[in-house]
Amino acid sequence: MRGGFALQAHARHDRSSKSNISLIASTRRDLYHMRMTPASNEDLKLTITDRPSGARLIELRGPLTITTLFGFQSAAREERTKPVVVDISGVPYMDSAGLGCLISIFTSCQSTSRGFGLFGVTPRIQTLFEVTRVSGLIPVSATLEAAEQAATMK
Repeated sequence: MRGGFALQAHARHDRSSKSNISLIASTRRDLYHMRMTPASNEDLKLTITDRPSGARLIELRGPLTITTLFGFQSAAREERTKPVVVDISGVPYMDSAGLGCLISIFTSCQSTSRGFGLFGVTPRIQTLFEVTRVSGLIPVSATLEAAEQAATMK
C-alpha cells in the first residue's frame, strides 16, 4: 500500500469478553478518524434548568470533547438574556476543544452582559485549567449556590 499502512485488531468473544471488536484501518486518515470518533458510551448528556434566580443551569454528564461539545455550545448560546451556570462535576475529562468551548461561552456571556458561573471542577480538570493557565480566567466556584450567586450579581 503506497503512503499508508494497515492496522488490524480483533478481539474474540468469550466468557470474559462482553463484545466482539473488529477494527481495521487502511490509511493514516482512517486511524485518525478512529481516534477522534467517540464510542457509543461516550456521549455528553445535558440537563438544562431555569433557576428561580433567573440563571440557566446546564449540567454536563460525559466527556467534553471535539465530538461532543456542539449540543452544549448550542444550549449555552440559545438563551441570550439569562446568566449561565455550568455544572461539570459529571465531566470525567475534556480536550482542548472542550476547554475552548467553555472559554467561548464565557466570553459570549461577557459580550452580552450576562453572568457566567462554573462549578464541580474535578481535580483532573483543575489540572487542565492550571496547565493551560485558564484557572484565573474562568470564574470557578465550589458550589452551585456560589456559582449562581456570582453569575447573577448585577
